[in-house]
Amino acid sequence: MAKRKAVSGDEVDAFSANHRAHNWRAGQRKAIKTGANRRDRREARREARLENAS
Repeated sequence: MAKRKAVSGDEVDAFSANHRAHNWRAGQRKAIKTGANRRDRREARREARLENAS
């Protein structure tokens, strides 16, 4: 599995092992992770379509 590409500093903080050092609001960390996972899935779909097209 490839290392996740972080887009923002919030993602770096949310996915780090030291995420408890930050004071996250309710649902804030989940929203960041949901957006990152959605972006990963979208990219995987794009790659699969390009692979199947050629």
